[in-house]
Amino acid sequence: MKNIDLIDNYLTGRLSKSDKASFDKALELDPDFVKEFQDVKEIQEGVKSLSRKETLSFLKDVEEDITKSESTLNNHKMKKSIAAAASLLLIAAFSFFTLSNNTEDPSLQSLYNDNFESYNNIYGIVRGENDQASNLEAQAFRAYDMGNYNLSALTFAELVKTERTAINYLYMGLSNLEASNTEEAIKNLNATLNNFDEFDAQAKWYLAMAHLSNEDEEAAISSLADLASSKLENSVYKSKAEEVLKEMGLTVANLDGGVITDVKLRPRDDDSPSGVQMEFEGRRQIQFGKVISETDGYRYNFITDHPIMGLHEGSEVEMIVLRRNKRRKAGFAFVLGEK
Repeated sequence: MKNIDLIDNYLTGRLSKSDKASFDKALELDPDFVKEFQDVKEIQEGVKSLSRKETLSFLKDVEEDITKSESTLNNHKMKKSIAAAASLLLIAAFSFFTLSNNTEDPSLQSLYNDNFESYNNIYGIVRGENDQASNLEAQAFRAYDMGNYNLSALTFAELVKTERTAINYLYMGLSNLEASNTEEAIKNLNATLNNFDEFDAQAKWYLAMAHLSNEDEEAAISSLADLASSKLENSVYKSKAEEVLKEMGLTVANLDGGVITDVKLRPRDDDSPSGVQMEFEGRRQIQFGKVISETDGYRYNFITDHPIMGLHEGSEVEMIVLRRNKRRKAGFAFVLGEK
């Protein structure tokens, strides 16, 4: 298989087990392959970031150029060629906008593909030092920089045995998410949120991405709503979360009140392992149920990984409603706390 095909299949999640082994080996041993992989990945992320406004601006410039050319050209064949090219361009643009704006029922995987961007190594290139922990850290970040995410995940897993830090758990989660080890990524990101105050927004954002990739809509909405309701007004992740919720057909409404009609906790307190074990295993309690809005009288599902202790049927709560743009689906609620 050609390098470009191997890279393309990796980025689109279509590698077989044998091809994945070849991909990992090439990343480890072939510097030219690493450079090609990084180049293709940068191009892919650049294409994702192209906005509709920029594309329309480009089309407008082309249209103006064609109009100017037609006014100065006398050759009938040349005019026909330009007109044909313009038609093809407009057809392509129409197809692009039709496909990219067809958000009637976007799949969770497509939302993940459209919104996921790799998180950079905030340390830059890490150089090895004398002590073993620093060397292990350098190896982990070097593998992450090279795109060898299975190796970086394994190395961070070894590192957290002795160095339990927020950054190590975060990058272990990011590595597993990049390597499509989604369940492990969720555990690592949960462990980051369970145990540390650092990188809170980043962990929540990539946890939402992991839930999208895992096609767990309610869990993804819970993480996104948590970010969207954040008090960090200037957080880039707050804005990102609001945009993804819109792509999911959800509008974040104003603060609302409601009454709990059903509530459950999983795992229950008596089923949970002791604190430290659960926190560093990356398990989190999930609280979910139904709540009736005081504003519109609709019953909404709610789910949160920030359980509100003592919540019961009949509890009056404050919440944010995420309303579906389509009437056939009511939407969801994000419960903030009891009144």
